[in-house]
Amino acid sequence: MYAEALGTPQQASLLSQVDWQKQSSDPNLRVVVHLSTTGTDDDRTRTTRLVAGGGACYRELIITSLVVESAAMSSQSVRVMAIRKRFDGADAVSVNFSSMAMANVPIPEKTGPDFDDRMRAAVQGAFQAAIVKFMKIQNNH
Repeated sequence: MYAEALGTPQQASLLSQVDWQKQSSDPNLRVVVHLSTTGTDDDRTRTTRLVAGGGACYRELIITSLVVESAAMSSQSVRVMAIRKRFDGADAVSVNFSSMAMANVPIPEKTGPDFDDRMRAAVQGAFQAAIVKFMKIQNNH
């Protein structure tokens, strides 16, 4: 299912392309996409910020798991499990929200020599769609 299309460098690039200001309804939002993992196993229970300093209002989106799925009895999809940590004040304890969002991978026609490239693009597009779905879900919590 072309899971290599979502390696860490590709994820960072795709996340950098998301219109975060629109997805968060915050035109002043400043987004930093990190090129490596958090380096911690306690993202669910951690009460401190990953990045010190910054504004009083601070958010983190941490992708905890990513599944590219192609099963006989289900659709081809990308599933993103993520945590949103919200800090509302310089010394505030985080408010956490976690969920899973899924987007189907539209399988292109298998004709032509560029099928592999179109398939990788479809997987990457599904990843971005799943991220946008997660943002919509967490905006309601």
